[in-house]
Formats: sequence, C-alpha cells, structure tokens
Amino acid sequence: MLAAAVGPNLTKLLHDQLDLIFTNEFNEHVCNALAAIAKSIQPLLRSIQDRLLEKLSMVLSGQPYKPLGAPLPAIRTELPMAQMTTGPVRCFELVTGFSLT
Repeated sequence: MLAAAVGPNLTKLLHDQLDLIFTNEFNEHVCNALAAIAKSIQPLLRSIQDRLLEKLSMVLSGQPYKPLGAPLPAIRTELPMAQMTTGPVRCFELVTGFSLT
C-alpha cells in the first residue's frame, strides 16, 4: 500500500482524503485501508480514531460523540444491536485493536 511505502510524507495529503473516506459507506476495503494508514502514518492515527468514534456514536446512539462529563441529552434512544451498521464497528476494532462485540 502507498501509505506503507511513503509513510509520513503523505500526512498532509491524506488529511483531505480522510474527509472523502469517511463520507462513503464502510466496507472491508475501507477498513483495511484505514488500518494501514493508521499503522503506517502515526500522525493520522488520532484523527482516524476520532472520526471513527464520531461515526460509532452516531450508529450506536444517533447523536454526535460527547466526551465524558458532558451533559447527556434529555431524550435518549437506543438501537437494538441487530439494527446497527457493522462497518464503523469493524473499522474501529481493526484500527484500535479493541473489540466492541
């Protein structure tokens, strides 16, 4: 992969590309690409993790991510596990190494 070959020299160029990656549907290829980018280009790891966390929050709670200590919304709706999109969950697990299931 290009990220492994060129490494940190791609950091500036890939920031813009991450916007495009995260606007599309997640599949196995996207997850593998994000994992390779995060592994090969360490400065982008935090950005990828933050974006995945935001995406996961939207899938799991239907609301943007709020850090610990932030006030909770008055009404909270939860989706049953069967209705969740697995793409962002799989990507988060692949990039961070933590299992959510």
